Formats: sequence, structure tokens, C-alpha cells
Amino acid sequence: MIVHTEYLAANLPAERATAEALRRETETAQRIVAQILPAPEFLALAASVEESTEIERGAPFVEEYLLTLESARIPIADPLALTSLPGGAFSGAYKPGAKFVMSASEPLQKVSDAQRNLLHAYLQRKLQVLQNNEALVAKFPHTLKP
Repeated sequence: MIVHTEYLAANLPAERATAEALRRETETAQRIVAQILPAPEFLALAASVEESTEIERGAPFVEEYLLTLESARIPIADPLALTSLPGGAFSGAYKPGAKFVMSASEPLQKVSDAQRNLLHAYLQRKLQVLQNNEALVAKFPHTLKP
């Protein structure tokens, strides 16, 4: 981004309108980059999905997450499953000093519909793996029913 701005500044005439043209071009470049790179909230949500579903890796929030879904009678196919990710699963998703997220609702509001759909599909795939675990299915029958 800095290189692009420097390139533009070097090739524009030294006029009053140059600063405005440079600002517009920089804003356009920022919008393009924002469309390419996922938002930090998207990455935080993806990390919390992993922290809440990867039992084979010893993820710490699997049982808490499934208990939340089971208590609310939310099946894994329901879109509410994505909004019910445990707040604790977000603790490792941000750098120290960043704002702590208590629920998935806030970061979900900041991702695009396409990113939300991608996260939901990712969660579905992860939860389908948990359906193969007989002990979990017995413990959380409403959530993990096939």
C-alpha cells in the first residue's frame, strides 16, 4: 500500500489537486485490499470454530460448545450454531491488548455474507466429524443427531 502511494505521488504533478487525487487513489487501493484479505473477525471466528470442534486435537471448548447447543436444542445444521460459539474460544484469536470478544455475534456482524456462509460451511464440516464420535452422540443426542 505504501509503495503504491509513493508511486502515485511521484507520478502526479505538483498541484493543489494532487493531494485530493492521492487520497482518492489510496482509498480505492484500501477498499480493493480489504476485499481480498479476510477481516480479522473472520480469522477470529475460524479460530474459534477450531477451538470448539477439534476434539481429536484436544480443543478446550468442544464439550462446552456442544452442551450449549444441546441445552438450547440447536442441531448442528441450524445457523444459530455459528452464533453460539463459546466466548472462551475467542481468547486466543486476538493479539494481546486487543478487544476481548464475549460472543460470536459481534464479529459475525463485521463479516460479509459470503464470509459468514463460508464459516457456517466450515463449522458444519467440523461438526459432522463429531457426529462420528459415539460417546459424544450419546451425550449430546439432540445436537449431533444425524
